[in-house]
Amino acid sequence: MSTFDPVGLAAPAPRAARRAYAISVGLLAIYALDVLAGKAAALADIHLEWRLGDFGEFLVVLAMCMAFVAGLMLSEDAPSTLETASED
Repeated sequence: MSTFDPVGLAAPAPRAARRAYAISVGLLAIYALDVLAGKAAALADIHLEWRLGDFGEFLVVLAMCMAFVAGLMLSEDAPSTLETASED
């Protein structure tokens, strides 16, 4: 049986995949807030002590990408409803 699902009847992602996606979105929010705070500080000509810096931003983006890929891999392993219905 083909795994192509044109109707979108695949089972929802497992809990671990949703958790990985949530971590990825949280890290994206941290990165976006840091960039926006840095831009606002540059426009206001002030210095922020708590900025992540280049290396910190790199680590946050790397962790975000790793969490997103982990979520994709966990979602890929989830059985779809079409596969389970054909096995019955």
